[in-house]
Amino acid sequence: MQHTSRYWDYLRELNTDFFNSARGAAEIREFLNEDRLESAEIMQGKYFKSALGVLVSRLESDIDSLYSCHRSVCSFSSEFLQNEIIFIAYCFYLIIVYLFVWRLFLNSITRELWRTKSLLSIVPPERLMNISDMRQFVLENSGAAFFSKRAS
Repeated sequence: MQHTSRYWDYLRELNTDFFNSARGAAEIREFLNEDRLESAEIMQGKYFKSALGVLVSRLESDIDSLYSCHRSVCSFSSEFLQNEIIFIAYCFYLIIVYLFVWRLFLNSITRELWRTKSLLSIVPPERLMNISDMRQFVLENSGAAFFSKRAS
């Protein structure tokens, strides 16, 4: 435990020293040749490299056991497969909803907007400006300069 805390202390000191220095070529060369950096690398190789190797091998064995059917892992693999199937079904459901429901909805909204636009284009602007609610809406939202000149 003492070696581990010393390792992190070394790294914290190195980090602080490096970022607080002028970082010229001479300072960087001196920084890289320090004993603290060398001892931190030795401790990393001695303590953390083996721990990382054990963790990686444990991860690989867990991934391998995910697809194999041993005594206790078999139920986990079937649960994983079940979740995979549910996710794929959900993706198909979303695609179907998009294709058949959402696109039909968008097409109907587009048709309604074109109908409204064509109806409004038939009515002369002078008539629209006689309706106070319509005038207020038009002046607030679009073409205020065009309609305000025609109304006066």
